[in-house]
Amino acid sequence: ANNALTQARAIMSPSDFADAHATLSKVFGNIIAEPGNEKFRTLKKSNAIVSQKLRHPASIEALRLTGFKEMPEALTCPMTTDLKMMRHMLRAMQANPPAPTADSAKITQTITSSTPATRLVNGVIVRDKPTAPPPSSTAAQQQQQQEKQQQQQQQQQ
Repeated sequence: ANNALTQARAIMSPSDFADAHATLSKVFGNIIAEPGNEKFRTLKKSNAIVSQKLRHPASIEALRLTGFKEMPEALTCPMTTDLKMMRHMLRAMQANPPAPTADSAKITQTITSSTPATRLVNGVIVRDKPTAPPPSSTAAQQQQQQEKQQQQQQQQQ
């Protein structure tokens, strides 16, 4: 598994490798988490994510090594497949994450600078619950003035 990752990293562009790495990690993780769920075991070749992010021969080879069979319309992982190699591959991938690409750094910077409640986790944009926006400076100033006026009125009484 480590050898396959090293070869894939060497022959793929950094962004293609990062895309394939994230997608394969998701596919393997889903199957391992829910081995009886057939929908995770079939990757339709017509699916946009499959055709774009797993188009490189190294990605197809990783799927074959983990038990997937290539059919005319899809890549399938039979229910009888031993998931030992898939677990091994997933652990190797988790231990060897792709280097951040310039695009991912820009996206992360944009996300974190524009909305602090949004972050990138394993290539997925995660939004936290929105927090109340801070009061604008004019509203805060008006509130302070009102508080001062109330205090002055109380002192006069």
